[in-house]
Amino acid sequence: MKKRTIYLLAERGSTNYCKIGKDSNWPFRYHKAQSHNPRGLDVVGAWHFECDLRQLGEMERLAQEGLPSLDSITVKEWFSLSPVEALQVLKDRFGFEPNG
Repeated sequence: MKKRTIYLLAERGSTNYCKIGKDSNWPFRYHKAQSHNPRGLDVVGAWHFECDLRQLGEMERLAQEGLPSLDSITVKEWFSLSPVEALQVLKDRFGFEPNG
């Protein structure tokens, strides 16, 4: 199986929101997201899993479940949660520290 990633990103200078998503070809999504953000993005954490795409989608749902969305209509991966808080939530949900 291929290594897949759940990532936690934060916009430089922001302490109020973060981006949580999946990437089947890490760090492709990180670079793509960074190119659309004038302030730049920092990787707060990345969790790598040996899984298929269906399982990766399940891991992303687990990571995002119940978190306060920045804008529930148009933005699916940005959350009104500090990167520090999100990091702790994801460590608790996955049961281990970021490994990437």
